Amino acid sequence: MESSEFTKKVEIEVENISEYETEEGLIEGLRLLWEKYPEKEGQVPPDNWMRKHGFSNLGACIYKYHGGFFKVRQRLGAKPGQKYKRGKLKKWNYVLAELKKVDKNHPEFKGELPSVPWLRKNGYGGLADGILKYHGGMREARKKLGQKQKRVDDGYWKDINNVVEEIVRIQGNHPELKGGLPSSHWLENNGYPRICYAIGTFHGGMREFRKHIGEPQV
Repeated sequence: MESSEFTKKVEIEVENISEYETEEGLIEGLRLLWEKYPEKEGQVPPDNWMRKHGFSNLGACIYKYHGGFFKVRQRLGAKPGQKYKRGKLKKWNYVLAELKKVDKNHPEFKGELPSVPWLRKNGYGGLADGILKYHGGMREARKKLGQKQKRVDDGYWKDINNVVEEIVRIQGNHPELKGGLPSSHWLENNGYPRICYAIGTFHGGMREFRKHIGEPQV
């Protein structure tokens, strides 16, 4: 049976490209993607997103060498999404009840509303999308909940010295880091997604940031 045009295209794209062929190469490719786009941490974005954002080779290799996107997501332990009743997310009281369930299952947030990336990564993508689509976004949701806003003026995060100061403060509060720079994954999961975003958006990603502070690459 003849290969489809799509398969032929994929084969051409990955010709002579082997850096993502092995398991180690795949992990390294995803790590680089997550460093550049920390909001995607823990996710395997779809092929069209990868093409648009400069990772077409990684996407092509996932198809050719690793069994496709679905299998890679399964291997990463992607959590199944929560089911929400059709139309219910338009009602704030329903959203509030669902957020209380999230709070009960994740007491580490101490009642604070998690970030959109965290919600999506942990199986609550539908809830995050409902807040964004019907309730004015996370900022408005926090206002309704009477919570402090997490967003800080981007001008603050553009100054790399401010980011370094925030990292030093985190290191002081988390002795388990032993003074090292936490990973994007750690920052996201421990309530510091904004710092993760700032490093990825304004300071070249974790690799470049490590260079700036003189820390060896991991």
